[in-house]
Amino acid sequence: MRSYFNLILFSFIFIGCKKKDIKPTPKEPVELASNYFPLKVGNYWIYEQFETDTNHVTKSLHIIDSVYVKGETIINGKTYVIVFDKDNLYERPDSFFYYHFDNDKIIDQTGAILLSTTDYTSIFKTFHFIVGGTDTFFSATSTMANKNIKTSVKAGIFTTITYQTIYKNISVDCLNIYYFPAIDKCYSLNTGLVYETMHGNCDKAIRRHRELVRYHVN
Repeated sequence: MRSYFNLILFSFIFIGCKKKDIKPTPKEPVELASNYFPLKVGNYWIYEQFETDTNHVTKSLHIIDSVYVKGETIINGKTYVIVFDKDNLYERPDSFFYYHFDNDKIIDQTGAILLSTTDYTSIFKTFHFIVGGTDTFFSATSTMANKNIKTSVKAGIFTTITYQTIYKNISVDCLNIYYFPAIDKCYSLNTGLVYETMHGNCDKAIRRHRELVRYHVN
């Protein structure tokens, strides 16, 4: 009888001490950077350039930029997508850009991060420069700034994430950057770049940007 009682007691102790199965919390899938810049051969984007003056009046410059995916190439053992992107306001000798996808990031051939779908705390790039022909000295830092922002352009209204470069004047001959402290690049899911601040003028407070007019994405 004592043995039977001990067996029952042991069974209760065993059941009470059995570890509960803890199910791991499922991780949310990482949003791939390639979804925000779908770079397949045949994809293209058409942009129109605009200028905003000192009175905050925006007008079209009637300048059209065509951006398209040219193909792929291998750099240091990694596959890069070649994108032709010519700014038709200023002639540039090299209009080809190289992009490599690494899960949630877009990286260029220099190793600089150009976009992240997850990292909104890191500084991806810091640099300093002097404005040509002057002694105006600037510093700039690039980060991810906003997400799930409604951005209105000629092609429609898009929900976007923003890669932003903030400029800080650290010289004395241009004490104000007026209302042009940053350059924004706004990307939309399954669309690509829909809005881009191009540059500004410190003395005249003129800002230029381009926005998506139409596009084709596979």
